[in-house]
Amino acid sequence: MKAKYQTWIRIYKLIIFLVISLILFLVTLLPINLYLRVLAGILALPFIYIAFLLSYSVYQFATTGGIINQKYMI
Repeated sequence: MKAKYQTWIRIYKLIIFLVISLILFLVTLLPINLYLRVLAGILALPFIYIAFLLSYSVYQFATTGGIINQKYMI
């Protein structure tokens, strides 16, 4: 019997954070003022971090997931 966990994390939330971070990261590549590129890069960091945490949590709680499902399998 495989362990199955319900989670509040949904794929669309993960996609939203990935899109926001990707847009802000791509702004850093545009030929605009250096200050705006640095600002966009700094603003992208929290979104990239949150997207990483969400994707890692989705993996951990997935049916093929990582340590959590292996640890509590019956």
